[in-house]
Amino acid sequence: MGYYEEELFAQKTPYLQWLKEQEKYSGAHTGKKLCRLPFCSCEDKVIDIAEAAIHRGVGGIEDKAVYLFERKDGELSKDAEYEIWEAFRQNKKVQLVYADEDYLGGLDELYGLEDDGALYRGEPWFKPDYSPDTLSAFFYIGSIFAVRGAILREAVEKGLNLYELVCLSADMDREKVVHIPKVLYTNNSLSGVSELEGRGLMADEGYVPDELVSVIIPSRDNSKVLGKCLDTLTEITSYKNYELIIVDNGSKNEEKAAVYGLTGRLKQKNNGLNIEYIWREMPFNFSVMCNIGARMANGKYLLFLNDDTEIIEPEWLKNMLSSAALSHVGAVGAKLYYPREENSDSYLIQHIGIANMGIGPAHKLSGLEDSGSLYHGHNLVTYDMLAVTGACMMIQKAKFDAAGGFDEELAVAYNDVELCFRLYKAGYYNLVRNDARLVHCESLSRGSDDSAEKRERLSEEKQMLYNKYPDMEGTDPFYSPNLVQWKRDVKYNTGYLYFCDNEALPVRLADDIIRTLPRAHKNKLIRRMTGENRIMLTIDEIKTGDIETPHYCTERLASIVGWYLIRGKDNACVEKALLLKKTDNNSHIYILPVYPQLRGDVSEMIENSEDSDRTKNTELCGIRVIFNCMALVEGSYEIGIVATAGNERRGYIKWSGCTIDI
Repeated sequence: MGYYEEELFAQKTPYLQWLKEQEKYSGAHTGKKLCRLPFCSCEDKVIDIAEAAIHRGVGGIEDKAVYLFERKDGELSKDAEYEIWEAFRQNKKVQLVYADEDYLGGLDELYGLEDDGALYRGEPWFKPDYSPDTLSAFFYIGSIFAVRGAILREAVEKGLNLYELVCLSADMDREKVVHIPKVLYTNNSLSGVSELEGRGLMADEGYVPDELVSVIIPSRDNSKVLGKCLDTLTEITSYKNYELIIVDNGSKNEEKAAVYGLTGRLKQKNNGLNIEYIWREMPFNFSVMCNIGARMANGKYLLFLNDDTEIIEPEWLKNMLSSAALSHVGAVGAKLYYPREENSDSYLIQHIGIANMGIGPAHKLSGLEDSGSLYHGHNLVTYDMLAVTGACMMIQKAKFDAAGGFDEELAVAYNDVELCFRLYKAGYYNLVRNDARLVHCESLSRGSDDSAEKRERLSEEKQMLYNKYPDMEGTDPFYSPNLVQWKRDVKYNTGYLYFCDNEALPVRLADDIIRTLPRAHKNKLIRRMTGENRIMLTIDEIKTGDIETPHYCTERLASIVGWYLIRGKDNACVEKALLLKKTDNNSHIYILPVYPQLRGDVSEMIENSEDSDRTKNTELCGIRVIFNCMALVEGSYEIGIVATAGNERRGYIKWSGCTIDI
């Protein structure tokens, strides 16, 4: 296998590359042996497993010993016993330890590649830290966990199964549970275990208190959209014990009149429904508006709701309320959809919880179709998350008041995240109910056309958030450090860095080197004779400042993204570099390395073209170059590519016509 094939395989199997990095440091600590207890299902009785172990000569249960449960038909890593023992040794309060896992399978099964008959590891399950509500939904602890002997003895005496043993060990106390964010177990088959095993086994019975819910809706100059929200809410929602509080920060007279008409109609149609309309002319501040509504609320529970949401199913409010009523729960979020496109039978996810990634708070699974099981049921069952969106958030009023309400310093963004941070630090768990589904009419393209002023404000408020919580920056107990942290990855992808993901160093070319660069001709005949007409260069994105980088630092950084190939050539043999030429000085040129990047979309386009038979190996034609602007003289630069193809003596150069201002 040549370099191109090796790199192509690597970029299609990021988890295998991540494993290679991890294995450099694994296997160093072996020798600690624990009592290992094989099991088949989380519903297995603890006493049966313990008695089987005793028959194997393990002996009786020792209170101070550590007992390691491992699912049958799998394999522990070399470090597993040592890592687990260390977790118990370092903290005497710990009662339960669990770790991540992955699966064995063929290339087609795991990576969608042509099988070669060998088995590979894949589909890593990077689990969250202790998540009591997720545990109530299904046995996310998985295939490897350990408990102390005293807890095991108690479970035997009570006749518990493994699911109940785990709940007993955790005892709703995050300090008693350690999650090791390392893959310490490999399942022998991808299809051998249901990822949602034990779903609903320990879930509550769906108790819903018959308490008043105050629905607080900030709105201004948006009566038509607000009307759709309120109509669907009152017509579809099955739980009827609620009041509506609309907080308006200064609608125009005609819009204010429209809202009064709307509320009057709803009161008449829904006999006994209490609706408060608060109109106060003031600058937009989401936190202030929500806090005004909360102070006016009569309900034991508060539901903050955007005016551009629509109700699509009856049970959403009841389901959120059943979780909000739990003593350990802080904020409860819902699954939000983008409006369904015409002729579509499914929704695209807009929100399913917020992960506090290295680049900041980000919505997970956003833009993906809500079908099947997405990353171990994140779209199917209740999941504890560090934060949920204020577009649809429920919380007990007493907890909201005790926390101090929304932070009014954060007027537009991150106020919901900040409140969730506060609740988590107070010992509560925030969660998303996937069985509470609404449509959120936020544009799919929102953000791409934001103004520089809005981006700057967003950046400032994010910095304000982390100034308040410096210990929270780049950390999330419910989002593994092994997952992507440095780019807006909506999926749960392994955080492996390729060369093209790292910062490149611009080098200014000397005058004698510039003179040796190939020329770019404009004459069509010459271009055909030299082969320049076969060059394809596209720059998709040019950014400065707000750059997604593994180093998390965006100050004075720039990135250039695109692709380059030569038609009729074997592009596995094409070596290329990026050129930045000062537009007012042709002798002022910088060169930067271009490392291979996977671009399956471009490769598919070429495969469907007339040149497909002659244009080879185009999958790694991508360009992604990140560099520090401080390394260049200020000015405007044209972007180009210089390349050589195989053993050809001459090189190729092409200027994109795109410029970047440094």
